[in-house]
Amino acid sequence: MLHGLMKLAAPMMFGGAILFFTGQAQAQMDHSQHGQAPGHDMMKHGQDDPAAHKGHEMPSEDELKKRMMKWMPNAEAKVGSKLDGELTFINQDGKKVKLKEFFDKPFFVAFIFTDCPHICPTITANMVKAAKSVKDKHGDKYRFLTLSFDTERDDVKRIKDYSQSFTSDPKFWTFGLAEKNTVKTLTEAFGFYYAPSKEEIWAHITMLTAVTKGGVIAKQIYGTKVDPKEFGETLGAMLKN
Repeated sequence: MLHGLMKLAAPMMFGGAILFFTGQAQAQMDHSQHGQAPGHDMMKHGQDDPAAHKGHEMPSEDELKKRMMKWMPNAEAKVGSKLDGELTFINQDGKKVKLKEFFDKPFFVAFIFTDCPHICPTITANMVKAAKSVKDKHGDKYRFLTLSFDTERDDVKRIKDYSQSFTSDPKFWTFGLAEKNTVKTLTEAFGFYYAPSKEEIWAHITMLTAVTKGGVIAKQIYGTKVDPKEFGETLGAMLKN
């Protein structure tokens, strides 16, 4: 079942890309609406615990704007590059998986950390919404991959618990984590930027990366919204090639 989606603040335009940011008071999930998932049993997200994130405030929209403008060029530079299929991560069941195992279909990759109180749950929730929007047209002709970059705190149990908040179909949507050196290589390959932050635990770029069958980065989708129209058009283009 789909969980309720976080309420989003007004969009900002940067070079044609619409970026959406959440406010601190909007960090709680709205459980008032649930629907059937797109051919995959997506489950509702558990209520976030504000106490667990005490002292970690949501950055201002001005700060997020500055970050995105700074980090986007590096992410854009990765479009068209071929990923190393030998890179290995651990999935939510504790099994080693090589990235090339995803190269048989187009797939979308998001980097998160499970302690994230605002942005990561929002983009993950909106991936559910995007998947629902293309169910009738594209079914399971693609996959999702969500990887934690927080090697200091996240482990298999944490990532599995997190995954079960969003899906019960690991064949369609895989969650995972990797060793520190591999995470560094993976994030650099995708153009994903992150850094420790005293106020937020981690500061990071907000994006979803579209990868073609065969492992070539096709597009970066910025912001937390994961606009269904853009998502559908991106997936459709990848499936034609």
